[in-house]
Amino acid sequence: MKCLQIVGGGRMGSALLAGLVKSGWAKPEELYVAEPNTDRWGMLRSIAPEISIGHKPFVRSDVVLAVKPQDVGEVLPDLVVADVSRILSVAAGIRCAAIEAGMPMGTVVLRCMPNTPA
Repeated sequence: MKCLQIVGGGRMGSALLAGLVKSGWAKPEELYVAEPNTDRWGMLRSIAPEISIGHKPFVRSDVVLAVKPQDVGEVLPDLVVADVSRILSVAAGIRCAAIEAGMPMGTVVLRCMPNTPA
């Protein structure tokens, strides 16, 4: 079972993936990355060869939302379909209320803004 998924495998998502694996927080096989751009998959696998990657979010798994702010609205319907109940957003400038508005009542949404070195 996947313990956490990162939605968005760009700079922030891949930095978070690398940190989670390097710190030992999770084994690569416990993580999932939802990244529609298959050109990025090779780079993500170079960080963690055993990582699971797909185009859409994994069902019923907690989410770190690491997409560009302009892509949040496009991703939320996929999170609803995936029955996600907890989201940690690192999408710059997107308030929790905006994410909550696109999710079912009771979805837990937290926001933080790390920088790439963090």
